[in-house]
Amino acid sequence: MAALWHHQGTTYKFYKRKMKEKSLSRERGKIKFEILDKTQDLENVEKDALICGIDKSAKHCILLKIVDRIHNHQREISKNSQMKKENPSMEIRDLGFTKPIVLITTSTRDAAFELVSDLLEISKNENSQLEIQNQKRFLKEYAPFNLDQAQVEEKNDDDCFKMGIKFSKTRVKLYSDFYSCDLIIGSPLGLRISCKKENYDFLSGIEIMMVDCAHQLLMQNWEHTLNIFSNLNLIPKVDHGVDFSRVKEYILDGRAKYYRQNFILTDYVTPELVNLLNNYCFNLKGIH
Repeated sequence: MAALWHHQGTTYKFYKRKMKEKSLSRERGKIKFEILDKTQDLENVEKDALICGIDKSAKHCILLKIVDRIHNHQREISKNSQMKKENPSMEIRDLGFTKPIVLITTSTRDAAFELVSDLLEISKNENSQLEIQNQKRFLKEYAPFNLDQAQVEEKNDDDCFKMGIKFSKTRVKLYSDFYSCDLIIGSPLGLRISCKKENYDFLSGIEIMMVDCAHQLLMQNWEHTLNIFSNLNLIPKVDHGVDFSRVKEYILDGRAKYYRQNFILTDYVTPELVNLLNNYCFNLKGIH
């Protein structure tokens, strides 16, 4: 059984409450957590018309895993830094080349708004006093255009955007710099434009890759998505101040792509998505 399912913190309680509210079965939730905990690549094709034809419960499970992974990663680094301070000669390998460990791509600002809102809800459940930095800017740029008019549902279908999000115990900072954030969310077009201006170094440490609404991305320029995958987990061109003595050995060896977990959520399967799984997802534990 998945470790995350046994987690006794508020993340588990939050998910249990949400399952009850949405009439999700315990067994179904357990199965999904087991899939996520095995760190396999996952292609979800369960159709739910509520959100872009995607099973919302599966999407929520992935976001729970993402938040849990980020916080565990931070705790590990903090604990190891203290141990290193007490014993400088101790060898510790717990870092990537750059700080971001999660990348989420989706089709529009409207879809990104839903994802980020869910991430914030999960984080607030961990700490009800959580401070959200730059929230007004986020609502202005990503929320439905007529957010204050409940009877009007207009969608923000802009497909060129990107944002870094930094998590901590007391606050979540939206619009964080890519090299100081924990998670990056953006459209393939927005990310590719950013990569042309800078480089792809900020994608070198990605441990979890989530492609949301892949069937919609296929209707955009699919080459942008393939370009992002092609540049994941490469050796960076600049060191960005990383302590190489603490970088994980498999990352130093250029094998990070084999340990990256990929989630592709789609309404239907196409040859392009099969090709994406077969040629761009290299997880050693295979495809679920």
